Amino acid sequence: MAARILIIDEDSQLYGLAVSGLGTNGCEFHWEPSPVQAVQTASQLQPQLILLELALRTADGLALCSLLKHDPRLVRTDLMIVSSRTSELDQTLAFNMGADDFLARPFSLPLLQQRISMLLRARPQEPS
Repeated sequence: MAARILIIDEDSQLYGLAVSGLGTNGCEFHWEPSPVQAVQTASQLQPQLILLELALRTADGLALCSLLKHDPRLVRTDLMIVSSRTSELDQTLAFNMGADDFLARPFSLPLLQQRISMLLRARPQEPS
């Protein structure tokens, strides 16, 4: 079964990069461009991993990180920040809000792939 990965970003660049660069590679990528819809989309999709950009124009990325990580419907979902907001304060706040990993933009595709693989591998196996 393919791992479901939800990408929450108002810009489609990360989604396009993930799909074209990582291919299917055992993953099923979904894109949610609306931060307002993100929690609802995530709860319906039940992804194993969420990639979230903090630098959003229409929402507070840190607040969204906290909402996603504290939603009881997403308790088994890991969250990686992939963001152009890269200060030490942003990273510390993201981890305090519940982020499982932080990848600063720009990044290399192999590094993104490694970080995704690491998070998916660390997850307990789903019951069959």
